Amino acid sequence: MGIIDLYDFISGVAKSLLEQESRELIDLYDSVEELGPNEWSNRIVIFADEMLLKDIGIQKNY
Repeated sequence: MGIIDLYDFISGVAKSLLEQESRELIDLYDSVEELGPNEWSNRIVIFADEMLLKDIGIQKNY
């Protein structure tokens, strides 16, 4: 998946999240130009990891 595809996918996912998580994801979504594609992708992965762990009841401290 290319960065543009990922960017488009994230905009759709944000619509299906709870308000707090949606805001966090939208903030990341909007920071692609500021962070650059590599750091932006890394932060998306961290966000997704945290969401998954939260869903299964595990808190991870970075």
